Amino acid sequence: MTSNVAPLGNRTVRAHVMDALRSDILSGRLPPGARLVQAQLAKQFGTSLAPVREALYELSAQGLVVLTQHHTAVVFKPTVEELIHCYEVRILLEEDAARRAADCATPADLEAAALLLDAMEASVDPNDWVGLNTQFHLALCSVARNPVLTDTIERLRALTEPYVRIYVTESSAERRADREHREILAAVVAGDRELAATTVRSHLEATKESVARRLSQTQEQWNPK
Repeated sequence: MTSNVAPLGNRTVRAHVMDALRSDILSGRLPPGARLVQAQLAKQFGTSLAPVREALYELSAQGLVVLTQHHTAVVFKPTVEELIHCYEVRILLEEDAARRAADCATPADLEAAALLLDAMEASVDPNDWVGLNTQFHLALCSVARNPVLTDTIERLRALTEPYVRIYVTESSAERRADREHREILAAVVAGDRELAATTVRSHLEATKESVARRLSQTQEQWNPK
């Protein structure tokens, strides 16, 4: 029993530290480029180094911090330019994937995508929603039956996921995206390849513009004169 209790407690502390740091990063209380020193964080949260280190590893996997040497990390620095460049390429590739999905999606493919949308609409945790969002888009891309296309899109999505995490902190952003996802799936179900491509483009353009607007609004806070 003892060996099970300790790890559970450690995971709970790690989750607390991770949630607090994520909230501070996404709200801007921890600005881009801010140094996160493990020893200082452990003292701040009243815990040992282990859960702090695990929390930083998880935040690094989410793209919200960059791990450095000497037991430190820095908050990632989002830029409008990088956002636009990534989305320009994503739009081109995901339009093509949507056309292919409309041509060859099977009932099983469509059912799996619909179940992901159900889970997204029921989600109350923004972090869970972002994960489901990625799964939904990659599920449609995989229907294209082109592993090189899917792998390329997956790598681009990994670059933009931190930006999506910023986006879903906006009020009603998730629900708007949910509606757009339903429109994409409906076009694929109908086998309308051009409508599928158009709805994907509109969805990604809307996300890009929303995130770019938020980044621009907070630029002064992140880069004080």
